[in-house]
Amino acid sequence: MLCPTHSSKRLPCERSNSKNKKAAQLQQPSSETVLGDSNSPFPMEMNELWTSLCPTSEWVICGSALSDQDKEILDQFEYHSGVTTTNNWSSNVTHVLANTNEDGACGRTRKVLLAILAGKWVVNVNWLSACLEAKKPVPEEPYEIRSDVHGAIDGPRIGRLRAMQKAPSLFSGLIFYFIGHPLTFKVELDELIAAAGGSILGKADLSSTSLIVYNKEVPKGCNEDAVDEVFSKREAEALDLATTFGCRVVPHTWVLDSIASCTLQPI
Repeated sequence: MLCPTHSSKRLPCERSNSKNKKAAQLQQPSSETVLGDSNSPFPMEMNELWTSLCPTSEWVICGSALSDQDKEILDQFEYHSGVTTTNNWSSNVTHVLANTNEDGACGRTRKVLLAILAGKWVVNVNWLSACLEAKKPVPEEPYEIRSDVHGAIDGPRIGRLRAMQKAPSLFSGLIFYFIGHPLTFKVELDELIAAAGGSILGKADLSSTSLIVYNKEVPKGCNEDAVDEVFSKREAEALDLATTFGCRVVPHTWVLDSIASCTLQPI
């Protein structure tokens, strides 16, 4: 379950294919701090500060699910560049620095998804390393994250382009109604829908333009063989209600997939 206190954790999502578990596994933060490690690729030198005029004074970098080594590099970048760093998402964040797996894919966290919707940079830690090596800011594009562990492609880039083009919000004009079993991260999903320009209404306000959303989280303790049957029942319940009002039905994963790719997915 994702809560505001742990907003860098991955949002519960569709079941992962067992064949893809290894590829999707993110680097786990070390249980042992490495600050001050003499083997660090960029050891801090107190007399080495960036003195040239650069845009870092306007940057606010927010980390998402970072490992201890990632945090060390971010600390060094903060010291040398004077950039502001934060653990909390806000509208003034300019870059989200996300942990990635061996394939360069990031987890689907609240911070990453909000950054995509806001058109902010979502980059990997190699960008910081490149800046430290060059001793000045380098372009973000080569280090922009291209995919997440659930297969969404180019969400950060598309989000930035939409923001630059002042495109309508992703869910502009869409009205959502959640049916049946509540999601464990419903508060966070409500926040994401609002950030994407969507609205959430009660059953009494349903119309043909509404989207009925059903829960596709795997129930806790549910036998794997019974999961498909559970999902089928939840979908059938949503379809019955949709027939009454002439509206459409989507699983909650449709909402997450659309945000992660910054593109409305087929229904």
